[in-house]
Amino acid sequence: MLDRLSGLEPDVDLQAVFDLHPLPGGYRVGPFDLTGLSLPHFVPNAGVRIAADGIVLAYSGDTGPTPALAELGRDADLFIVEATDRDGETSRPTRNLLTSTEAGRWARRAGARRLMLTHFWPGNDREVAVSAAQVEFGSAVMAAEEGLTLMLGTPDSGCACRRCG
Repeated sequence: MLDRLSGLEPDVDLQAVFDLHPLPGGYRVGPFDLTGLSLPHFVPNAGVRIAADGIVLAYSGDTGPTPALAELGRDADLFIVEATDRDGETSRPTRNLLTSTEAGRWARRAGARRLMLTHFWPGNDREVAVSAAQVEFGSAVMAAEEGLTLMLGTPDSGCACRRCG
């Protein structure tokens, strides 16, 4: 990965600029406990879990279905999960992406408090994806969108996005 970034900034020694932490693995980064877990995809991939002051945010990135998702999102205040819903994905012999239904199922198994879907396949209806995930998750589901701001750790642990208040 560093080779790719070096191609963008060939005149900068990135190892002198950044503290590198290979994933998967667990690290303390400033006030955060960061854990990366291997997840299935066609290239090396790690989901990331960040915790500080009793608040947990987890992000799957692209992934196929795996029990590691339940570990990644365990009791997260917000679990951000890809919901590509690519045609034919569920019939592929090797899975690299999730459906919105699966995203909801894994978030429920993880015991996540809130679920946000991301990584929508072009042309797919986000409202349909949110509804499908909500059936499995059993609670409200959000769709990631540009400019969306959330408050984590609010006393009612309900949605505090700019739309819901």
